[in-house]
Amino acid sequence: MDETASDSYAGDNPTALKILHTFYRLIYSWQDALMARLDRWLAPQSTSLRPAFLATTTVLGLGSRLFVTAVCAALGQPVWALWAFVTIFNGYALVVLFIRRRMP
Repeated sequence: MDETASDSYAGDNPTALKILHTFYRLIYSWQDALMARLDRWLAPQSTSLRPAFLATTTVLGLGSRLFVTAVCAALGQPVWALWAFVTIFNGYALVVLFIRRRMP
């Protein structure tokens, strides 16, 4: 995954594209690098970052955390969200990492 180049389409505003691409790289480039490094560590024989690995880790993202927080708050039990993050989300992450380590 290489997001260093900002390819444009016809009709794109080059100034806006450059600004948005710069923000993207500031916010997300370290996450992309972390996932690539983690994947190389888990499967050194693999040549590229697998889409399946990325897809399974998206569950751990901000959207899922906000959803769990909202549901727990609506139920009147916001502490359940913390419990879910510490146990369920970390358990899920460990399982995903273990499975990725075993895959070629």
